[in-house]
Amino acid sequence: MMKWYYQHKNKMYGPIDQNFLVDLLMIGEIEKSTLCCADGSTEWRSFVDFIDLRNSLKTSYIRLSKTPQECVLLVKNSDPNSGQNANQWLQQGPFDYEQVCEMLRDGRVSKMDRIWMEGFTTWVPLFKIAHFRTDVLILDSSSRLDLSNVIELI
Repeated sequence: MMKWYYQHKNKMYGPIDQNFLVDLLMIGEIEKSTLCCADGSTEWRSFVDFIDLRNSLKTSYIRLSKTPQECVLLVKNSDPNSGQNANQWLQQGPFDYEQVCEMLRDGRVSKMDRIWMEGFTTWVPLFKIAHFRTDVLILDSSSRLDLSNVIELI
């Protein structure tokens, strides 16, 4: 897979793989206007001007055939006062879909936390699941995923 460079806050980053660059856009770390350059090229263009990146964005979400019934979460513990569990992943659940949506809305879990459901072979970041994309990922100004940028590209 192609490697990419991108500019953010007057700094250049990379090389990173294409999936990681798309993930950065999906979680709001970069914008569709962010300047990017393919490894080996000297041409800098905005994210949306590269058809390869736009096409990767279309396939980067996991679309479930039905609303999740029961799932387990892997939540990053960021409380420095929690002793030996600080900065470790803690398994929580099981939860149903509505419970996970509520926890996302009130900040008990993050779109970066992981989810597992029947049929999954690995833990997946919540922002990768289409069901959680439109329902609950617009939380507040500090943790907003600007879906207008993402949906406009699809």
